[in-house]
Amino acid sequence: MRPTGIPRIVAALAGFLALAVVVLPIGAYVLFSYRYQEGSVQAEAEYDAQAVNRIIAANPEMWRYEHVRLLEAVAERPGEGSDDRRRVTNQEGATVAEMGGTVATPHLTRSWPVLDAGLTVGHVEVTRSLRPIVVRGALLALVLAPLALLAFGLLRTLTRRAIRHGEDALRTSEARFRALTEHATDMILVFDADKRIQYWSRSAEETLGWKSEEVLGRRLADLGLIHPDDVPLLEEAQRTADSGSRESAVPVTARHRHRNGSWRLIEGSGRSLLDDPAVRGVVVNARDVTEQRRLEEQFRQSQKLESIGRLAGGVAHDFNNLLTVILSCAEGIREAQAEGRPVDPEDADQIREAAERARDFTTQLLAFARKQLISPVPLDLNTVVRASERLLRRVLGEDIELEVHAQEGLWLALCDPGQMEQLLLNLAANARDAMPRGGKLVIETRNAVLDPGPSAASPSAGQWVHLVVRDSGAGMSPEVQERLFEPFFTTKEVGKGTGLGLATVHGIVVQNGGRVLVESEPGQGTTFEIRFPRTRKAPEEAPPPPVPVAAAARGTETLLVVEDDPRVRAVTVRALRGAGHRVLVAGSGPEALGIVEGEPGALQLVVTDVVMPGMSGKALVDALRLRRPGLRALFVSGYPQEVIARSGVLDSGIAFLAKPFTPATLVARVRALLDAPDPG
Repeated sequence: MRPTGIPRIVAALAGFLALAVVVLPIGAYVLFSYRYQEGSVQAEAEYDAQAVNRIIAANPEMWRYEHVRLLEAVAERPGEGSDDRRRVTNQEGATVAEMGGTVATPHLTRSWPVLDAGLTVGHVEVTRSLRPIVVRGALLALVLAPLALLAFGLLRTLTRRAIRHGEDALRTSEARFRALTEHATDMILVFDADKRIQYWSRSAEETLGWKSEEVLGRRLADLGLIHPDDVPLLEEAQRTADSGSRESAVPVTARHRHRNGSWRLIEGSGRSLLDDPAVRGVVVNARDVTEQRRLEEQFRQSQKLESIGRLAGGVAHDFNNLLTVILSCAEGIREAQAEGRPVDPEDADQIREAAERARDFTTQLLAFARKQLISPVPLDLNTVVRASERLLRRVLGEDIELEVHAQEGLWLALCDPGQMEQLLLNLAANARDAMPRGGKLVIETRNAVLDPGPSAASPSAGQWVHLVVRDSGAGMSPEVQERLFEPFFTTKEVGKGTGLGLATVHGIVVQNGGRVLVESEPGQGTTFEIRFPRTRKAPEEAPPPPVPVAAAARGTETLLVVEDDPRVRAVTVRALRGAGHRVLVAGSGPEALGIVEGEPGALQLVVTDVVMPGMSGKALVDALRLRRPGLRALFVSGYPQEVIARSGVLDSGIAFLAKPFTPATLVARVRALLDAPDPG
């Protein structure tokens, strides 16, 4: 753009400066000369008046009649100008004496009063021509005119050069800006106050396929370039940019439609420059992150697969060890039976121990995955800590000092008591391994009220119950802390750790609605701060002690067992028949309905799996109760909590037994249900 107004202004300024070269010296000369002549004429008028005053003083009436004497007095001091005119006037203004002729114009006249006894009786006037000043000023103008023309020409040349240089710089700047914007990898968009597109860079054309002439002056939403689900997001970002300062950029990510119909994920930031006269718009810098997000998702999936592979490898390793024990001992039992010799009780004990370890291992996996069945109750953590203190001392050993600080009046937290005991044991075992030469473990409980901070919706605000476990061990590096809760990650030697201890702790804390924070430095020990939200529910009454399994009475009731796994079905039926019950057996829900239809006698209880193909255990029980009102039911399952919860089996008043279970536990639970009072 050529700045047409600037050359005219500069040219006028050059002409004014050239004119000033002539006018200012001449004006200064004329003004100085005028002031000088004015002072000179005034001084001569005063001098002549004083001469006349002396004559009047000698003879007051004499000056009225003796003109010659007066003229001589006036002429005693000739003036600087030979063409000066001097005149003496009386009180009435009439000329008494005059010397000199006509004075050429322009001229200057000054007068001075003639005094008699302090009274003005006349004036002396001196008139001088100013033509010499005018003539000399004209001569000076003739001398300075060429200089003025030279100065004007020089200034005009310099001005034109400066203008050309400015225009060249402007064109260069515009070309540089155009090259930067047109070749920038980021999209550059400018919107006016009405959200209409004012600028659409070449990178925007290449990224979205739309030419600038197709979108200029139109809104993105009107063109259908924004995904409908992302329109509110962009509108909120627009309002934020309009209300913010020029220094604050508003980030936003939204899906934009390509000309070919595909959706591209565009990430950018906008800055409002509506108050900038050079822009008057909202400037947006954006880039296509579709491929980047796809690669990030692939990386996350690969990390998930790596974690799953590590998890599967760890599970296979531990279960293979347990299966080796079970298979070896089972083979020993079979050989003893084949040879007719007594079975070694140690084989049966080893099988049972391996099975219990497998059960505990599965429990840890479910806790890590936050799928374990839990029974949260209003719990005083001080009670759990005190009850576990003796066991913790045995776990830590004699060379590690245990110190407990339990706050009085500790608030209640909604937690599963069994999981809290497991959490403390895992943390104690982890601390023990971090202090091979002994040390100190401090367990502390306290109430805490966390302020919301700058965000009123801060998830950490509110009342919390803190459980702090602090050891004086070796500490951890930041790299280790990043992977601290990964399953099967361990810094111990091979065979000395499963890597599930802290992963289980994290799963327990999260499943119970808490948070866990870790502070550690190499050589400075480790602190685990576990926070559970406070509950205001009243603590529940302690349940009555369970009846020993050995004391469970046998029975002769008719039961129905529905289990799709034949091995589990077999051991379940064997246990119940061994307790004296009459057992009907079905492998699915429809089969169970058919058996009940053909059973004329009474049916007291059904033991059913929860998840089965074709018909779930809950649907089966509902259908059976339409035929046999008041039928009691015991649900069993090995699935995680969320799967069972979706079927409604975990609702209040429903009996549930988690797999794995022992025959004695099953028989005792069935006996308890049969002996319970009728809920109706």
